[in-house]
Amino acid sequence: MNPGQFIVVYGRVNSDAKRFSVNLLRGARRIQEPGAEAALHLDFRFDEGQIVMNTMVQTLKWGEEERIPNPFRRGAEFHIIIRAYLNEFEILANHKKITDYKMRLPLNSIQYLTVYGDITVLGARLSADWPKRLPIRTSFDGGHFLIGEWFSGVFSFVFFCLGCIYRVAKNSFI
Repeated sequence: MNPGQFIVVYGRVNSDAKRFSVNLLRGARRIQEPGAEAALHLDFRFDEGQIVMNTMVQTLKWGEEERIPNPFRRGAEFHIIIRAYLNEFEILANHKKITDYKMRLPLNSIQYLTVYGDITVLGARLSADWPKRLPIRTSFDGGHFLIGEWFSGVFSFVFFCLGCIYRVAKNSFI
C-alpha cells in the first residue's frame, strides 16, 4: 500500500452482531498466525458501542489501544474507507470522517486485508496508485493522446470525481 491509496469495505452488519474486525496485515494472512503483524486493527464492538484501534507489532503483542464511538448499527449496511497518507490513516464510516490513526508500522509493508466477524461483506477493493504522474497537459498533439503517453509542462487543470475520494494534499479535496 502506498500514500494516496485507499481501501473500501462495505457490507451489512448481522442483526445479532457482537463484533467485527478489519485488519491491514503483514507477515501472515491471519492475525492469529505466527509472524503476523497488524499495521491497523479496527475492531467494531457492538457490545461496547466502541471501535478499538491498535497495532500488533509481534504476533499477539499489542500496542496502546485507541477508542472512538462505533457509528454502525446492527442489521444496517456499512461502508468503510481507509485512506493512507505518509504518517497516518484517515478512517471514514458511511462517508463521514471518524478519526485519523498514526502509523506505527511502515505503510509499504502491508500485504493483506482481512475482514471477519458478525457481518456479510458485499465488497472490498484497494484503489490504484493515484496520482500516477502530474502535471497533465490540457491539450494534446493531434487533439488526443496515445495510451501510455506521458506529458510534462505547466498548466491549470480541473478534476471531476464522483464522491471526491481523491486528494492532492491532506486537507484539499479535488
